[in-house]
Amino acid sequence: KVLVGRNLEGIFVSPSSQEFKQYFMNVVAELVQNYDLDGIHLDYIRYPDSAYDYSESARAKYLLSFHEDPIVMKSDSWRDSVWATFSRQEVSSMVGSIQKAMHSVKPSMQLSAAVWADQDDAENRVLQDWPTWIKKDLLNFVVVMNYAADNNLFERRLKSCKAAVGENRMEKIVMGISLYNQKVRSAEDKMQKLKEYRLMGVSYFSYETIRTQSEFFNLISRLN
Repeated sequence: KVLVGRNLEGIFVSPSSQEFKQYFMNVVAELVQNYDLDGIHLDYIRYPDSAYDYSESARAKYLLSFHEDPIVMKSDSWRDSVWATFSRQEVSSMVGSIQKAMHSVKPSMQLSAAVWADQDDAENRVLQDWPTWIKKDLLNFVVVMNYAADNNLFERRLKSCKAAVGENRMEKIVMGISLYNQKVRSAEDKMQKLKEYRLMGVSYFSYETIRTQSEFFNLISRLN
């Protein structure tokens, strides 16, 4: 109830925690070594919002680098610059570590992630610098959660995605479309708009909507 009241999605583990990172890398290694997998997909590889993460591990790591306690130095301008940059780098470092752990065992395995569609929210609220992950080849592709019901907002996010990664990297983008919050005609308009972009593919959310509403299943079958 406390989390819901604060509009938070759940309990998050700090990417700055070396203990957790080691545990997670062990899980990745076990998956890669013992199962014939094509890849690993990351969800929630971000912070819940910019109020995070003031855990002991994050504060200690920041203190070693900048000789300041982030709680003591907390201010709007500081949080939006140095601390935000540090936090984004911690998430990015986690992605890089996962890729390294995978490729040390199976270089052909693919790594992907579900990412925020709104560029400003991604960078400044959930501190998820996913365009850089694409540019540095830390991921094979991303699934952009472009779940806006409004067609204009959906297209603005499409354009900002293209601006963020560059036209030549749009082939590493799988664009997500929501089905649960809009009419079939609205979803079809979005699917037609995507044909103007050189994307890797399209992802539909959620399966339950497709399973229970045949008109969406028929739409996808007809346009694909």
